[in-house]
Amino acid sequence: MKPIVKVMGQWSGVALLAATVQLSSAQQQDGGQFVKRDGYDQADFGTQTLTIKTKTGGKSVRVSISKLRVTENRKTATIRLPAQGIALLQHSSGKANVIIGNERFSPLEGEWLRLTLPTELRVGVDDDAVLLDLIVVEPNP
Repeated sequence: MKPIVKVMGQWSGVALLAATVQLSSAQQQDGGQFVKRDGYDQADFGTQTLTIKTKTGGKSVRVSISKLRVTENRKTATIRLPAQGIALLQHSSGKANVIIGNERFSPLEGEWLRLTLPTELRVGVDDDAVLLDLIVVEPNP
């Protein structure tokens, strides 16, 4: 088990990365437009490569922020996430039924999920639209 300080430091680092990307991407004029995907819509708010100084040298990561929207009632959308890294997914609104592997659950609004990549999740909608905030942190090639 990791010490609590180390875990808190990792989450603080991810939050700092997310804030940095959000601030820099706010300047993009084409960001935030929903684009149709296979069964869902996705609005990208920017991607930025960041270098973090560590004791062993610099480490580069690519951070992307998007909003996902599933609107087709009584349907399930399959969302495929990248091959490496982690994804932080926040349920923003609507009643979502999420399936990841063999696990099924209905996250509460505001609840965060941490997903190890690669992964595929299926989001079902009853009779309402579902909004999800997505932050993807990938190793920079």
